[in-house]
Amino acid sequence: MSIKPGWQRLASMLAGMSPADSDAMIVQIRHDDPALADWLIEQRFSFTDLIALAPVQLARLLAEVSDSDLILALRGLDTQQQQALLIGISKGRAANIQAELSVMTPVPKRNVEAAQQRTIDRAKRLEVEGRLTLTDEPMLD
Repeated sequence: MSIKPGWQRLASMLAGMSPADSDAMIVQIRHDDPALADWLIEQRFSFTDLIALAPVQLARLLAEVSDSDLILALRGLDTQQQQALLIGISKGRAANIQAELSVMTPVPKRNVEAAQQRTIDRAKRLEVEGRLTLTDEPMLD
């Protein structure tokens, strides 16, 4: 799907709203443009937003992500972001993934984005199952 003029600006405006207001706006948009509503929902949660998950939730998600997908998905992040996500897995698995990342040859950006999207999709499925809580607002311990 190609992004039409103004869609990115609308996504930014929705990101500045409360989740309830944003949800209500997307429901209204869906009546006129279902494709736009679907695209806006996809934009609400990015791979780097997973960093904000509580450690137990992050661990629950990453336990269901293959090493190959996790390695590819992490490829698109800086070292600090990688470390923040690797906290959600065992030290041994993290060491193996870091070793793979250090020797990995260049990969197409679309492969990285696809692995990130598969991880986000898995997170959304876990949320539907009631096993994970995704939010676009900061969580407090």
